[in-house]
Amino acid sequence: MKATRAAVTEKPQSHTLEEMEESATEAGLAEVELVYFDGCPHWRSALEHLEAALRQVGQNDSVKLQLVTNEAEAEKHHMAGSPTILIGGRDPFPGGAPTWGCRLYPCEDGSQGTPSVKSLVELLS
Repeated sequence: MKATRAAVTEKPQSHTLEEMEESATEAGLAEVELVYFDGCPHWRSALEHLEAALRQVGQNDSVKLQLVTNEAEAEKHHMAGSPTILIGGRDPFPGGAPTWGCRLYPCEDGSQGTPSVKSLVELLS
């Protein structure tokens, strides 16, 4: 008697976008994005802080830069003032509604135009 194998086809599982983002975040694959406008005096230091924080937590991910040129683009890219940092598409710093203009972040010394490396490390860990 000859044995035959039946092909087993599993139904592909569907996942919501939120589940996929959570899975990517858990795996350390969440996209880190810096949204800014040209002429922002703080976007370069924000990029330096982000890159330093990523290195400190052992992530070699690059930061995606998103230049916006008007209010409509600022809203589309969830820019709550420049620079805005998005991790996995979400702004981890509360209180930011989409807006065109500069942004200040609360820091140990008051407000600054970019979050500290320490606060970014805490977010990314």
